[in-house]
Amino acid sequence: MFKLLKVFLMCAILFFSGGFSNILYGQQKTVSGTVYDEKGEALPGVSIVMKGTTLGTISMPNGSFSVSVPQAKAILQFSFIGYEAQEIDISAISGSIVVKMKEAVAS
Repeated sequence: MFKLLKVFLMCAILFFSGGFSNILYGQQKTVSGTVYDEKGEALPGVSIVMKGTTLGTISMPNGSFSVSVPQAKAILQFSFIGYEAQEIDISAISGSIVVKMKEAVAS
């Protein structure tokens, strides 16, 4: 009986501390970096989203960003009005990344 109570309490602690989600979904990976335009100027407000989800963030006034994704094999999508959208596979990335956005060509 005591052993069952101990297991129940451990599961409750993991669940309410958020640790249970890491067990179910794997380890989180945090990717950080900076977004620039073609002239090398920082781009604030760039939308950065994990492809196929609603997980994401926006770049800060200095172009920097940091986003945590629940899986190491993920693709980040970068989009900003007036610029071409980009996708970056982060599975092989460790450390920070630099993203250069290209202006969209008017058709």
